[in-house]
Amino acid sequence: MAINSPSGSLAVTVDGEVSGKTPFYSDTMKEGESSIVLSNDTSTYRGKVTLTNGTLTVVNYSLGPSEDFSEGDTIWLAKSKDAASLVVISDPDGAEVRLDDVLLGVTPISSKKVSAEDHTLKISKAGYRPRLTKIQNQAGYSLNIKARLFLLPLSAGAGKLEFADDPRFKIT
Repeated sequence: MAINSPSGSLAVTVDGEVSGKTPFYSDTMKEGESSIVLSNDTSTYRGKVTLTNGTLTVVNYSLGPSEDFSEGDTIWLAKSKDAASLVVISDPDGAEVRLDDVLLGVTPISSKKVSAEDHTLKISKAGYRPRLTKIQNQAGYSLNIKARLFLLPLSAGAGKLEFADDPRFKIT
């Protein structure tokens, strides 16, 4: 399992045991579902990860002052009977998913239109910062991605704020 935080070092706790700081890497974790906690002085992320022997599970997360202003993704492979498949879940739902600039649909989505090679995945929704990730699937596995999108404080399409005239206040 690999855990990274572009926003700085985070404390890493796996299954209730303090495991270190980001960037964190371990190849001795047991297969199955584990709980993880990433934290700094002001924020905390709690989640679950699924670990599969012989594969890499990646958690890439940036903590903001609240969950709305945090972003990240968890990427893992799970054994599958399909040649290769992709499952994308996002928070919020309804985000557009593009694989190599080709629209696959909106989240939550499952697709068998992904080959076992390098791809660029883009997850986007109006009012949120898009997530762009390089992925590589493997034959016989489902590539699973759970993404949290960062809420933009003021979207580009927001209108001008109007204020009522009030003689008590003067804005210059």
